[in-house]
This record gives sequence, C-alpha cells and structure tokens, in this order.
Amino acid sequence: SMPNTGPMNKLRRMIDRALRHGRLPEEMDAVRTSLARLHSANMESGPDLNDPREAEFRAFSQFGEDGILLYLLSRTGGDVPRTFVEFGVEDYREASTRLLAELGGWTGLVMDASEKNIRRLRRSSIMWRSNLTARPAFVTAENIDTLLHEAGHDGDTGVMVIDIDGNEYWIWEAISSCRPTILAIEFNALWGTSRAVTIPYEPTFDRFAAHWSGLYAGASIAALVYLAEKKGYCLVAVNSQANNAFFVRDDADCRLPTIEVEEWMGRPGFQQARDRAGRLTYGGDAVAAQYMADLPLLDVKDQGLVKVADVVRS
Repeated sequence: SMPNTGPMNKLRRMIDRALRHGRLPEEMDAVRTSLARLHSANMESGPDLNDPREAEFRAFSQFGEDGILLYLLSRTGGDVPRTFVEFGVEDYREASTRLLAELGGWTGLVMDASEKNIRRLRRSSIMWRSNLTARPAFVTAENIDTLLHEAGHDGDTGVMVIDIDGNEYWIWEAISSCRPTILAIEFNALWGTSRAVTIPYEPTFDRFAAHWSGLYAGASIAALVYLAEKKGYCLVAVNSQANNAFFVRDDADCRLPTIEVEEWMGRPGFQQARDRAGRLTYGGDAVAAQYMADLPLLDVKDQGLVKVADVVRS
C-alpha cells in the first residue's frame, strides 16, 4: 500500500476523493499528472542518459513517450516555445501531448479526422483546464499548412506529434509553415532499417481499407531519417516498442547525442496484425505481411517502387 507521507499521501487523498464523489476519470488524470511532475523533477536533477528510453514513463501516452518527451525537453535548452501540435489524437484520452496540456503553461492545437472524437474531447474538462484548441480535420499533404496557419500555429513551435497511421512521411514533407523544436513521428518497423521506403501517397489513405491486416501503412525509420536530414533535424530517440521516433532541430541547443538506427531498433513490442474479420491474430507481424507481399512501397531516395516482400523483416 502507499505510505501516508509526502507526495504519495497527497495521491492517496486524491484517489479517495475521486471515489467518494464519483469523479474518478478526472481525478485519476490529476493523479497521473502529479506522478509525471515527480518523474519530471527527478529527470531535471538527474544525470544525462546514454539511452533516452531509460526515461520512459506513461501518464497519457500509449507507451513511454511521455517520459521521453519530458526528458528531451529538459535537455533541449530553455527557449523552446511552450506550444504544441498533434494530429491523429482520437478523443485525446491517450496522446503524446496530453501531459503537456495537463501540466499547464502550454498552448496546443490537436486535430482528428473524426468529428465525433472532437465533440467528445470538447465536452471533457481538459478543454477548460488548459489552453487547448481542438479541431476536426482529415489532414493531408495539401491542407496541413493551411490548417496550421488558420489555427495560429505556424512559425516556430515547441513540439509536434504526427501519428495518423499512414501518410506520416508525406505530411511531414509537406509542412513548411511550422518548424517544431522536437518532432515525434510514428514509423513502421516492419519495413526494416536499411531501406528508405513509405507507402505511396494517397490523400484519403486508410490502412484497413488498404489491406485487412492494418499493417500496410507508414514509412520506415530510414525514410524518416532521410527526410529529417533534408529538413534540418537529427534523430535522438526511438521508443522501446519501436514505433515512434523523436527528432530535434539541428539549430536547437540540444544536449543529446544523435543515434544510429541499427543500434537502437528492435522488433515492435506489441501486437497489431489483424485477420480479415478485424481480430488481432497474435501471430507476428511478419506472418501477416506475407499476405501483402506484392503491395508497393516507394523508395524515397531513388523514387522507384519496390514490393513489401523486398523489404519486410522475416
């Protein structure tokens, strides 16, 4: 059980109050945020880490991205704008920037293609407890700069998170109006580390419409590193589940070493392949990938098409 002293006693009182008054979701958000503050304080005073994955911590992110992001912010100078942008947030219960909104002092823009998700978000208490703008939008390479400009989030920003299950490479390539200090972006580890490949661009892409497994999506990490170098960014972290990469702008005051992909990459630490009925197969992504072996991927370096079978990990 939790001791009745110090910060843990405060957390116990918060949980008891939530149970008494039937406000468990909101109060548990406060508990998560309080734990994150303790974690952040420990990182601020702690030593530099050779591997940012050692800072992983989950408050509102899917995996340990909250901790990595806090660590990168603590090691990236003091002039990072306290603004963020994230799209593909669903109803924002689980998102990589949610903790920044909860901590306060940040101004954020979040977008999702589902109007239902955004309506649910707008009814939640985070909207009045933070300086957050939530907009429904199906983000494409053609409209992303306009969306950022209309919301007042062009120019320099502190953090951007791109997680849309498909066109990540093309959206980042298209962004010219906004220059985040830190960018977190999802990649597909199934495409390996050596080939700079992505799905061909399709504005209305949906990964389950593209293939029933849900695995035919996104770009390899090599493709994102290639794009990052062209846009003036360096790779500084990959999460333990091998599905999110973190980049820092070259001109940032960054006290972090760049990393070599091959030394950091493992297999995805989660199950995501589905069968034709939409059920998780638990059979390994590479097995499911055999069924999409002939689908095309674009090599972004030479602009030639290759097949999934040419790059997928066995």
